[in-house]
Amino acid sequence: MLFVPVLRGKQVIGLVSVQSYTLNAYTSQDMRLMKTIAAQVATAIDNARLFESSRRSVERLTSLQQIANAIAGSLKMEDVLAAIAGGARQVLAVDRCAIYLGDEQRGLVNAYAHGLPPEYIEVLKRAAQGPVTSLLFDSRAGAVIEDVEQDPRLKALREMLLRQDEATLAAVWQTIKTVATLPLLYQGELLGVLAFYHTSVRPYSAEDLRLAQAIADQAAIAVKNTTLLAQTQERAAEVNLLNRVLSTVSGTLDLRDMFRRIVEEVSQTFGYSHVSIHRLEGDYLIMQAQVGYRETHEKIHITKGIIGRVARTGKPVLVPDVGQDRDYISADPLVRSEASVPISADNHVLGVLNIEADSSRRLTDADVSLVQSLAGQLGVALRNATLFEEAQRSRDEITVLYEAAKTISSSLELDSVLNNLVQVTCQAFTYEQGAILLADERSGDLVVEATYGYSTGTRGYRIPAGKGITGSVQRTGKPEIVSDVRRDPRYIGITERVVSEIAVPLISEGRVIGVFNLESTRRGAFGQRDLHILTALAGYATIAIENARLFEKTKRLAITDGLTELFNHRYLHEALERTLERCRRDEQPLAVIMLEIDSFKRYNDTYGHQRGDDVLRIVADVLRKGSRASDIVARYGGDEFMIVLPNSSKDTSSEIAERLRRAVEAYPFLLGESIVTSVTLSVGVAAFPDDGDTVDALVDAVDRAQYTAKRSGGNKVYVAHAVKEKTTG
Repeated sequence: MLFVPVLRGKQVIGLVSVQSYTLNAYTSQDMRLMKTIAAQVATAIDNARLFESSRRSVERLTSLQQIANAIAGSLKMEDVLAAIAGGARQVLAVDRCAIYLGDEQRGLVNAYAHGLPPEYIEVLKRAAQGPVTSLLFDSRAGAVIEDVEQDPRLKALREMLLRQDEATLAAVWQTIKTVATLPLLYQGELLGVLAFYHTSVRPYSAEDLRLAQAIADQAAIAVKNTTLLAQTQERAAEVNLLNRVLSTVSGTLDLRDMFRRIVEEVSQTFGYSHVSIHRLEGDYLIMQAQVGYRETHEKIHITKGIIGRVARTGKPVLVPDVGQDRDYISADPLVRSEASVPISADNHVLGVLNIEADSSRRLTDADVSLVQSLAGQLGVALRNATLFEEAQRSRDEITVLYEAAKTISSSLELDSVLNNLVQVTCQAFTYEQGAILLADERSGDLVVEATYGYSTGTRGYRIPAGKGITGSVQRTGKPEIVSDVRRDPRYIGITERVVSEIAVPLISEGRVIGVFNLESTRRGAFGQRDLHILTALAGYATIAIENARLFEKTKRLAITDGLTELFNHRYLHEALERTLERCRRDEQPLAVIMLEIDSFKRYNDTYGHQRGDDVLRIVADVLRKGSRASDIVARYGGDEFMIVLPNSSKDTSSEIAERLRRAVEAYPFLLGESIVTSVTLSVGVAAFPDDGDTVDALVDAVDRAQYTAKRSGGNKVYVAHAVKEKTTG
């Protein structure tokens, strides 16, 4: 019997054995042959493992792209979570998942679950205090608890839930075996946690955890988008209510009727259970209208109660727990919190607007802000025309912000999103000209990517880094308003008609990635309101850019070879199929060049695999720089490369192939401390239609041509010659 180890370097990864019934049947020559076979086996094993790894990577990137596409178009958290659950189930075998919004300071603000009982969220909110909050938000890095039954923290949590008689939570946790928690981070801000649950023990590899975090990063963007949209919708509801209040104020002379309609509107629109308006008459607050109270105090002295304190001081008051405030006068035993604000005009208190809530809702500063807005409208009823105009302007702003949010969510194509954003902004606020400029990552120049009101040739216009007003904004990261650009030597004009300009930086993770710019033919056309609008829209533009770039990066990773950054084998075949079909339709030639590094193995053997990788990268870079922009340069596999040259004849392509061969031969390869001057290529050239009219035929022809060059000693170009076969019948 003869045994030969299968080696990867010095590591034994297998064994090849043969046996014979003849004594001393094997010679030293047989031994050498078997070693050669063992080396081939090792290569085959490595190739198989690499193929499987690549297949898994492509599969996961495809799934991640599908998840990104699904959640990018979702405007509701439930839809976002459903998209995440579907993708995570496919690539990570996730059984259930949840999103918990909040942090250790705020606690659990909100939660959404998929695959869990409907009552789970409500029960969790009641229990999410102390140790539960700490468990949810104690990390900014992904973590996996492989076996929850062995984890002391979760064991203590289950025991606590059982003691609190939270049967729903306890039942859920009894079925969960493995938990993965991923922080939802957006530009360094912790928005919450994405949790994956498995009903059987499921170990996570480092690759699994990276994929899970990538899903969480997509989810964080979606969470931020939906949060911004929700805030926009809430603000829109506020503006609508203000409009209705103004309509009520201006539509009647009966103050009692006006106050009654206002408290009803406030209660119905925002769900406040108790709302009341009190008018100040002398030293007393007189009830004007109320909703929700079991009993009422028609007349309260300003020295009594929380509303009396507000009337005396002219300042709003928020009482999170009325049981702890000695001034509180109870009108309903169910009330737990109170927010009270003065109704004022010309610095004089005219009354008090008051809201109260039971245990189902905790009043916050946001509620105080809302009722302050309402109280302000009441206090200046005689000036309702002015306020109505301002409310209309605010509504326009919210509409644009809402449309901007929809624009960002509707597409991942950067050009489309940016053009729509500029157009919506300029049309809504009657701006004459607008543009979004993005910084070129290599040169730093600002490049016009989207415009409104300019000539069609403006897109692509470059402003050198740091030059002009936009360049100054890019450099400082601070917005600028210029009333008259004719007096500003920095101004770089695209048109001569521009007189004033406003520019706001687009900032992502502390880095200026572009500028949102508006221009006008009127002097002093822009003010603080325009700055406020443009700053808000710049935030939306930044989100759009980051979303689109993340999407493009995901697409690029799926078609790019990780070592050389050339197109990969999969993309090469798809592109060759498309290009061949186009050239066939247009009756144009097409050529393919196959290149292989001569004796590549000796670079690995002499300098090590890392230096061998350096050779591959350098050769790839030389090929990329030496090819036309229309050519498709790809890594075919191993040390082989292929270039597809559309609309190129065989003669022209052979000249290009020879030029590339010489360029590689002349390149001074620096490997470690040694300069290697003998990196050469064996090159084959084939063309459509001479050497084949299908992808397989062309690849076969160029492969044979390249092999001929290699067999002839290498470092040369061999052009395929078609052989017409005579068919006999």
